[in-house]
Amino acid sequence: MKEDTGKELLLSLLDDAKALLDKDYLHEKDGKLEYTVMLQGKESGGNVPGDDYRDCHSCPLWRSKVITPDLPFDQIDVLSVVALPSSPASLLTREEEVMYTKEMENVLKLGFSKRRLSSILKCYSNTFDEKYADLCKIHLRAEMAFLKPRLMILFGSDTARYMLKSRWHGKMDDVRKKVFNINGVETIATYSQKECISNPKLKKAVMEDLLFALEHLGK
Repeated sequence: MKEDTGKELLLSLLDDAKALLDKDYLHEKDGKLEYTVMLQGKESGGNVPGDDYRDCHSCPLWRSKVITPDLPFDQIDVLSVVALPSSPASLLTREEEVMYTKEMENVLKLGFSKRRLSSILKCYSNTFDEKYADLCKIHLRAEMAFLKPRLMILFGSDTARYMLKSRWHGKMDDVRKKVFNINGVETIATYSQKECISNPKLKKAVMEDLLFALEHLGK
């Protein structure tokens, strides 16, 4: 093993050990939720605290708007997370949205009040970039703390790779049907709606993962 590789592995293990002790794999303190500006394509009023957006204003993706879930009054069962919005106004394309709704309602038996969809990147980008994700993650961290989901589902390889860090070894099959703990929230990973549309053969794997999630939820 090369020296650099060994050092990287050691640092990764130390990072995971600290995260395990802190129960904080995103390595961020609780943030506020007053930053909501765009609720799934609908304009939302309210002020944007400068402290919460100190990193956003230096980010080239900043467009004065972010996409974030409509926050419920009660605790939800499932928080679904994708890597980035599909457009400047929505997290999923129409085709992806139809697939996601069927997954939540027909398979997991979850109405809208018990589920929410969010993303790592809060502003639209053509590709997922971890340097932008590092600036956005405080907001997802705050959503998790507020929503208190019983289970979080990471949709897509980019999402799983970023959220699972050193536990990701390059293939979705390595992390499927396993339960991880991220910031105190039990978490599973599966393929995204976009990946399933590009490769319909993946739908079978997603169905297996959702049934695994259903069993984990005790339904």
